[in-house]
Amino acid sequence: MTDYHDKWNLSLPVGISLEYWNIMLNFRYYMGLVDIDGWKLDDGKKCLTNSLWLTLGYRIKLLKNM
Repeated sequence: MTDYHDKWNLSLPVGISLEYWNIMLNFRYYMGLVDIDGWKLDDGKKCLTNSLWLTLGYRIKLLKNM
């Protein structure tokens, strides 16, 4: 698979995080900035990676002063 695609990628993350009591919700979008296609086709289109991340967590306070 790495024969056809570059081995590195660069993305711009944009996101929002919400916290209510000790429950945290994160939503992030990663927009690819680098063409990862190794074939360089003549159609002029770029092969970029884009991803959406949704995470849910619970905050555990380990220290008293947090």
